[in-house]
Amino acid sequence: MSSIAEFNRALAELIPRLKDPSFPVHLAGFLKTLVASDNISIVVYHHQDLPLIAYNDLPAGQASTIDMFIKGAFLLDPYYLAGTQDKKSGFFSLLSLAPAGFEDSEYYRMYFRTCGLKEECGYLIHTDSGGLINISLGHTTDSFTAQQLVLLEDITPTVDALATLYWSGQDSNTSSVNPREHVESALRHFGTSLLTEREKQVVDLVLRGFSTKAIGDKLAIASQTVKLHRKNAYAKLDVGSQGELFHLFIDSFISSDDYTGGDPLVNYLN
Repeated sequence: MSSIAEFNRALAELIPRLKDPSFPVHLAGFLKTLVASDNISIVVYHHQDLPLIAYNDLPAGQASTIDMFIKGAFLLDPYYLAGTQDKKSGFFSLLSLAPAGFEDSEYYRMYFRTCGLKEECGYLIHTDSGGLINISLGHTTDSFTAQQLVLLEDITPTVDALATLYWSGQDSNTSSVNPREHVESALRHFGTSLLTEREKQVVDLVLRGFSTKAIGDKLAIASQTVKLHRKNAYAKLDVGSQGELFHLFIDSFISSDDYTGGDPLVNYLN
């Protein structure tokens, strides 16, 4: 994007699409007009629902990865955690939200290395109806330039206003059933039937991608103590690595059609 005139033209073409169901596609095109991106994804978290992928241009071969994300792995996503737990809004790079050690985590390997993404940045937008919109841009071959990041941050008010206008009031779940609470409960209770409270705390942070030192800092315990709790937890869960722990967590409730609460491992391991 080389001029204000070009920006205004692109915006003028986008605004009429606000009443069109294809708006997410045109919003992605608008962002790519501003900054070249190899991938754009738009994830919508309505008030109670599981995430809705409103737009994603990853290769078709990534369908299984996206499916795993929707069913529960999104609970470990730094953008989701920042938007729901920390109530953050605005423009952020992935690594500004992620814990120390995140790039070595199984989640990062599954959802970034597998997709070939080298860098990701994006927006967190809260709608009037209590929803959360995460719009992310990724590069597979190089990094965003400082100038590109400044531009993307500068247009945050515009992106926020457009997304809020389109998605506010679209909360699709009006029943008493809360699908997202269902999987959040599985994460909260994962391993509680086998682990001590401290081991459970360590396991939760390992799943989120925290390094040993970062876990120690967060829990105010020594790194050696973290390693001991992790070793004991892995032994009780019969896993030998962070990757095996991640897949145990995902499989334990995805494979259970009748999960109603408590530790999902109870039914999974029996």
